[in-house]
Order: sequence, then C-alpha cells, then structure tokens
Amino acid sequence: MSGGAASDGKPSSEPAPSADGAETPPPSSDPAPAMGDPVSQPQPASAATTIWLAGDSTVQNYAAGNTQGAGGTELEGWGQEFAQFFTPLVTVNNQAIGGRSVAFYLNAVVKDDAGTYQCIDDQGNPLYQLDAAGNRIDNTQWARVKAGIKAGDFLLIQFGTNDETHTCPRFVSLPDFQTDLGIMVDTVRAKGATPIFVTPMSHRSFSGTSVNNTLLPYANAMKAEAALVGVEVLDLNLRSVEYFQSVGNEFLATNIFDTGTTHFIRPGAVKMAELVAGEIRSHGGPLAAYLR
Repeated sequence: MSGGAASDGKPSSEPAPSADGAETPPPSSDPAPAMGDPVSQPQPASAATTIWLAGDSTVQNYAAGNTQGAGGTELEGWGQEFAQFFTPLVTVNNQAIGGRSVAFYLNAVVKDDAGTYQCIDDQGNPLYQLDAAGNRIDNTQWARVKAGIKAGDFLLIQFGTNDETHTCPRFVSLPDFQTDLGIMVDTVRAKGATPIFVTPMSHRSFSGTSVNNTLLPYANAMKAEAALVGVEVLDLNLRSVEYFQSVGNEFLATNIFDTGTTHFIRPGAVKMAELVAGEIRSHGGPLAAYLR
C-alpha cells in the first residue's frame, strides 16, 4: 500500500523473546564500541535543518493563554515543546492542526453553504474537493509543507487519533491510512527530505490499572507501512502506554491531561516531546545528530 498507490523495550543462554514475539539473539562476544565511537554515537550535525511536523491537536501549536481545554485550561501540543531538545541548527516548523485525520490533512473537503463539511456516507468518509482535472485539492497545511520542505529537512508524521472516529469528515480506514501515509512519504522523498513516522500516543483510557490502547491498530498500521517503504518509526504509542501505566490514571488526569482523555496541558506536552526525542536518540538515526 505504498509508492504510487501508497502508511497519535525496555542474558541467558537461550534467546529471549522480544516485545513483538521475535527472538532476540544472544549478546555478541565482540567488544562494545567505545563511548564517542561513531558506531555508538551520532556525530554532531553541522548543517542547519528544518523539522516539519504534520499531525493533529495533540501536536499543534496553541496560542499562549488559550482556554481551549476542559474547564478553561490552557492546552499545548507536544510540537510546541519539541525545539528545546535540539541544537540551534534546528528550526521546528509545526504544521499540525486540530481535528485532522491523515486524509483530512492531505485533502480539502467540500463544505455546504452553511460551512458544514460533507461526507459520502454515515461512517465519516469525506467528500473531497476536486480540481478541474478531477484531482483532490491539497488542504492548507499540507500545501505549506509541500511548498516549503527542502532537501535535508525532516517531516515527522503523527496521525490516528481522529482517523479512528466516525465523525465527519475524519474517518480513515486502516488500509486507506497506510495509503495516505505512503503518499506523504513519496511526496517528501521527492523533495529530498526525510519522512519519519510517529505512532499516535494512547488516549487516557484505562481498564482497571491497564491502559486501554484503542489506537494500537493505527500504530500497527503505521509500522506496517513503514516496513513497506523503509521509514523510521518513533513509537510514541508504546512509550506513552508505558508512561501512563507507570504514573497511573489519577496522576495523568490533572498533571498531564486537561482532565480529558486526549489533550495535554504544558507538562503533558513536554513529556510527549521528551518521549519522541528519546525514541530519536535510542534509534541513532540521522535526526539524532541534531539532539542536544
């Protein structure tokens, strides 16, 4: 579902099972690389770059002093706290916007005369705006990314939170989710930039003391598409579940979330950004060279 068609872890003599069920090979007898060795530590970057962000309300920038959260609390997305984890060579360009699924981020949707978005069915599948040639028209933020991203830049992509809902015009099926992610990958790579997937963090939803991870199917679909097209995946879904279970539902409600299940106050935004940065560091990919 990629290409032309084109996807919001913590020794014994026996190999130990990994988190995905695969076997982990026994430790190598070769000496570990010394600290500072290029094999173990990314070399510091020397060229400036822009990290673009595409996502939903959990990622977006909010105006200072906003009262958009429950009870008039001030919301933040993790994207607006992301730059602090990088050297001054990095500029973060946050093009995330609330209420978007991946399809609704990419494509403009038809509105009626009252400004209501139109869908083709009762599942929330959108009716897209088409140009004279019958092609879908880019939505505003995606158009900005396409126009501005350049060789050497990065695009972090996080969707899933709205894609699972059947609220018009947000719904995206799992196969279409992968297809749309693949479109984004192809577009960004054609510009000489590097796409990176960020799996959607869990909602604050518990069954007893265990997180009810309703977004796991979308996280897994993102991983599946990443495997098809060779994209790095930052598993915020897994890291958030680990964190949520470590601190518990009561703490999360007012210290991380706005008492709701989805949106963050500032400490929550900082924590999600920290988890994403931690994934970048642990992977040691090209973006890790820009971390502080």
